[in-house]
Amino acid sequence: MNRPVPHPASSLRTAGAPAGADRHTRMCRLLTTCCGVALTAPMGLAQALPQFTHPTAITNPFYPVAQTKHSVTLGVDSGDAFRTEVALLPTTLLIHWAGGVTRTRISQYSAYRNGDLIEVAYDFFAQADNGDLYYFGEDVFNYEDGVVANTHGTWRAAVGGAPPGLIMPAHPTVGMVFHPENFLPLVWEEDTVVSLTEPTQTPLGPISNGLLIHELLLDNTEELKVYAHGFGQVELREADAASHMALLNRTNAPNRQVPFALRVIESRSAAALDAAPHWWQVHANVMAITWAWSVYRNPAIQAGAPPEFVASMAQEVIHLVAAAQAHDLDETQEAASDLRRAAIDMFRVYNPRVPVDIKRIAHLEREVMLDAQAGDWTEVAVLNANAQAVTWARLRPFVLQRPGGASRAAEVDEAFADLLEAIDEEDAEDAIEAAEDVIEAVEDLVVLF
Repeated sequence: MNRPVPHPASSLRTAGAPAGADRHTRMCRLLTTCCGVALTAPMGLAQALPQFTHPTAITNPFYPVAQTKHSVTLGVDSGDAFRTEVALLPTTLLIHWAGGVTRTRISQYSAYRNGDLIEVAYDFFAQADNGDLYYFGEDVFNYEDGVVANTHGTWRAAVGGAPPGLIMPAHPTVGMVFHPENFLPLVWEEDTVVSLTEPTQTPLGPISNGLLIHELLLDNTEELKVYAHGFGQVELREADAASHMALLNRTNAPNRQVPFALRVIESRSAAALDAAPHWWQVHANVMAITWAWSVYRNPAIQAGAPPEFVASMAQEVIHLVAAAQAHDLDETQEAASDLRRAAIDMFRVYNPRVPVDIKRIAHLEREVMLDAQAGDWTEVAVLNANAQAVTWARLRPFVLQRPGGASRAAEVDEAFADLLEAIDEEDAEDAIEAAEDVIEAVEDLVVLF
């Protein structure tokens, strides 16, 4: 059922005017199935056209954009492993719309299915003077096999008359209805506050006062989202999907030292990957890894590492030991690569001074080299998209803010451009050389931090 596109002043209403009997019935069924609660009758609410005096000073506790340095969400979607990451960029964007000119904060969102990049989006947020958080649009890039397939879902406040959408009220109450996206037929979402006392899990443990929101999407699908004070969205529940926030690094979090044993696991995994098939060298590195893991496992749990991170590392250590003992070259390289990836993930638990993304790019490009040598150009494109379109894209603005960062960033840009050309031409020799140049240029960034 189509509805008129409201002005931002009317983007908030109560559930007393449901969008239709079918939708109301489906929502109640979903709520009853997933969490055993029902909607209560709301009270009336009106909202004036928002003012944005200090729009980038975002303090909304249920959507703490300005305090979210980096977060990782893990889950399952239709049986596939699903992962998303959100990172706050240091830059802002001025958006001209009917209410004036508003400066917005920018977050990068990336999504992966079974490890492959499927979406990158740049989201624009601003907080109104009353504490309501508004969504000013997103630039969306949907990926297939490492290349941009389309930009479906892209929208921007004022473009075509689109209003900014209310994405999180300052003071949500049960029954409140609002629209984070509200520009039919391009984008539309309707959120209803269901509960303020929803039990949920945060990266720091369980709470009993989660904010439960029912969301109806443009394609008529429905989701339940749970938000936690100071964390943002910590859970997503659907009929065939579920995810939860596994890790959150806040912008004011202190930098901590990465434990020596974890650094051993990361460096020796890279060494084992390079050493194969020289098995005596592989075994020496595997022995060092097994020792380091025996030392590090309990401290990782005590440091608050996500259980999924710990389980992944344990699994890959076992995988590598078995593959090396069997002298299975392909399995050994795969296990060593996967273990290094797991170790780099674990680095984020400590929020180190040097960005983890430097190691992440270097690791991805090392995998690019292996797949280029094997002639697997689809996988090369997938890995390089992850390295360039996600990891370098979010690291680059921080590099540019450092003294001498512009020239360093230009070197990385040039190396990536050469690599993309080699990938397009499916030239393995040039691709390997360009990937080596990317690794060298990126590792040189360490001195900036």
